[in-house]
Amino acid sequence: MTKGLFYTLRSKLILYTLLIVSVPILIATFSTISLFKTHIKKLILNELCSDLENVNLVYESWSNKLGHQIKAVSYSNPCKLNLRLKISQQLNELLQESVDAYGFDYLLAFDEEGNLLGYSGFEACDSSICSMGDFHLEKGVYPTNTPLYLFLSQKKDK
Repeated sequence: MTKGLFYTLRSKLILYTLLIVSVPILIATFSTISLFKTHIKKLILNELCSDLENVNLVYESWSNKLGHQIKAVSYSNPCKLNLRLKISQQLNELLQESVDAYGFDYLLAFDEEGNLLGYSGFEACDSSICSMGDFHLEKGVYPTNTPLYLFLSQKKDK
């Protein structure tokens, strides 16, 4: 009859030593993994928050810049004069100069009732058939303190 593997004192001591050593190592390993997970999650969250703050600052800066550019066009004396005198051809030329100067894709001028007064960079529209309701205004309508609403889209390369 042969004796079992764990029958001798030596084999029992080796087995108990392995169990005693391996349990704390396993506990330390799993706790370290969970700590690293939470630390990495915190780092990623902080990085994302920082990136979102940067994007928000860039967007606010861009939005303020566009607002100032639109106000500069709408408050200009030639623009006001052309609006009051309803000279659409000169208004279109002025808007085209602004499109070229500021790098807009198009620039549309509406009155308070939503009728198109002038446009530039947008040739598929006629003042007799277009109104403010025909356009998706989410790209940026900047009400000015003149009887004018300017609608714009900025070129992506600027």
